[in-house]
Amino acid sequence: MHRLAVAGRQAEIARHVGKRVCRVWLRTSRFAAVEAMATATLTLGPDAGAFYDRGWARSSTGRPWLALEDFQQALTRYQQAGDRGNEATTLNNIGSVYNGLGDRQQALHHYHQALPI
Repeated sequence: MHRLAVAGRQAEIARHVGKRVCRVWLRTSRFAAVEAMATATLTLGPDAGAFYDRGWARSSTGRPWLALEDFQQALTRYQQAGDRGNEATTLNNIGSVYNGLGDRQQALHHYHQALPI
């Protein structure tokens, strides 16, 4: 269904299906499939959820710098939308990536931003 929605340029359907499928696949370690689906969704335009999912997949497959780029894109869009819950979750994930890179200061900075949300 997602491939048909992308091919038919049906952004709303692609985003809806992508969000539901990617969140299930992320829990079962299907990171390559999530990255491909999120990337396909992003061909229809920017989407916070697709950036978030792709960031999670990239972080999980050892590509932290690409993950940070995606999480930052997601964060900006969540902030613009006033989606505080996903903003906090994304800040926490950014902190986790920096922690994995050994940059404790950046990790703490992002964790502290997420905490009051």
